[in-house]
Amino acid sequence: MSVIALVGVALDLHGGTGPDAFHWAFAVQYPFWLLGAVQVLRYRAITRRLLAAQSS
Repeated sequence: MSVIALVGVALDLHGGTGPDAFHWAFAVQYPFWLLGAVQVLRYRAITRRLLAAQSS
C-alpha cells in the first residue's frame, strides 16, 4: 500500500500528467521489487542451509 501512495506522490511531484510523469511515478516501485528479490534469495540460501544441516 505504501508503494501506491508513493506512486501518487511521485505523480504530484512530476506534474501529474504526461508520459514522463508516469514513467517516474511507476519507477518508484523498482527499489521495492529489488528489495523483495534480494530477500527471496537471502532467505532461500538460509533455508537451504538449515535443511542441509537437518538432513546430516
